[in-house]
Amino acid sequence: MKQLAESHPGLVRPVVIGTTYEGRPIEGIEIASQVDRRDDGRPAYLQMGLHHAREWPSGEFPMEFAHQLVNGYVGGSPRITSLLDSVRVFVLPVINVDGFIASRSFGTSPADDDEVATFPLSSNDQAA
Repeated sequence: MKQLAESHPGLVRPVVIGTTYEGRPIEGIEIASQVDRRDDGRPAYLQMGLHHAREWPSGEFPMEFAHQLVNGYVGGSPRITSLLDSVRVFVLPVINVDGFIASRSFGTSPADDDEVATFPLSSNDQAA
């Protein structure tokens, strides 16, 4: 996401829509022609991934979609250019940031010492 935003500043910008329960940012990108405008009233399309902690590949689809949009716009695709001229696309590949991190590296979360927060993991014999 960072590379897309840095490489295409008029087309892609980073966004943070809030923080998780554990205080991590929920990050994404916005893709639109003249992405920094705020007065155009264009509708927004939202593409999210990784809603469930252990569904790691679900974060890949939104990123592939983002790359296709950017490459199509830069490559002059009339269909994608028309789309990004009339719609703002928000791509948030990892919505469940806390769950994603916990599922990949158990023990890094401040909630790990909370028996209520980690009970589902321990009851499934998945806790370290």
